[in-house]
Parts: sequence; C-alpha cells; structure tokens
Amino acid sequence: MRMTCLTAIVACGVAPLAHAAVITEADLTTGATSGMKFSGAMAVTVTSPVREFRHKTVNGVRAAGVKGGSVNGEIDNAESIRFDFASPMTVSALEVAHLYNAGEFGDSPAEVALVRVNDSLDYLLQVTSETTADWSGSGSATNTSIATEAGGGAWLVAGTDLFGIAVTSIELLSGNTGNGSKADFGFVSLTYDAVPAPGAGAALATAALFSTRRRRV
Repeated sequence: MRMTCLTAIVACGVAPLAHAAVITEADLTTGATSGMKFSGAMAVTVTSPVREFRHKTVNGVRAAGVKGGSVNGEIDNAESIRFDFASPMTVSALEVAHLYNAGEFGDSPAEVALVRVNDSLDYLLQVTSETTADWSGSGSATNTSIATEAGGGAWLVAGTDLFGIAVTSIELLSGNTGNGSKADFGFVSLTYDAVPAPGAGAALATAALFSTRRRRV
C-alpha cells in the first residue's frame, strides 16, 4: 500500500474529495470507438483502440468490452479500453465484471485484469477464488457477483486513492495475454475526482479554529 499526500489526507493537510465523477458502461456507446463524458476539467475521453465497444450481459451483470476477439464483448488478447482525463485525477473506485475463477467457462488459470496507469505503471486484479481477488494497488477488492458460471464475476476495487499518484490515463487490458488463457473481462464503472490542492485542509482547519475561538470570547 502506497502512502502519499493523496492517501494520507489528514497527515498531509489536504481537503477531502467532495465532487467525484462516475463513468459507467452505459456511457460507452455500442459500435463507437470513442466518446467523451462530462466537460471542462472533469472531462474524460474513452477509446477502444482496436475495435468498437460492445456490451455483454452474463447472469444479469452487464459490462462494456470490445467487439470481436477471442470472446466477443469482452477485453482480451491485445484489446483494451482506455480513459484519458482532461486534468490529473485521483481514482477511488473501479468496477469490472466477467472476470472468473479458474475452471469457470473454460478459464485456466484464474483470470487477471491489468490496469495500466499513465502508460507506465501496471496494477493487477487477480481472482483467487469464487469470491476473493488480490489487488496490487491501494484499497481492496470486493466480490459483488460470484465468479462462477452461475454469477457475473463482478468486482469492486475501492479506496481513498487506488494508485497513489495523479492519474492522467488508465487503460484496461488482459492480464493473462500470452499464457493460453482467454483472460477476458468487461468494464462496469470508474469513480474519480480532481487531485486535491495541498494545504486546503489545513486552511479549513485554521479557519474553523479561529471561528471557534471568536465564539468563546
């Protein structure tokens, strides 16, 4: 777990995140290769560099993937879904689905989603059982739909700051490419916010203390 001024809010005197934006699979248009959500500093452009977006529902769980490939409507092989932010952001939650345990739908070994940040840092979400997964960043992974053929293989990775750095881009890729596994999954949602300004929290605390002292006079 990384400890930086983005994660240690109190220790570093940084204002808490207050106006998070959420982009979901419903914001990605089937048949398109790119699209923008929100505007101004919170804008994010989402692209599918290889082929068009395509949605898929498994056991009631809907996610966005890529048309064609080994598994139609999921991210596999060299496919990816990419998010480029208009301004540096901090990410507090990522949801993916159709990521299964070994032996389910013919997957072997257990599937791995690779999250590439700023084109240089790789984080892994690796399924370890029907209801557990390891996440290599900050925060933790929670199963929200069991990773068996009876479920949607859905996972929510959440925390104050998943990467510990200012994020300008995120790319979702297969983490099992080259080892014979389909390693396919889909995108559900992403929650992000502007990087908080250093010192904002300290300034607010000082103002509150001054106000309290005035009321006691």
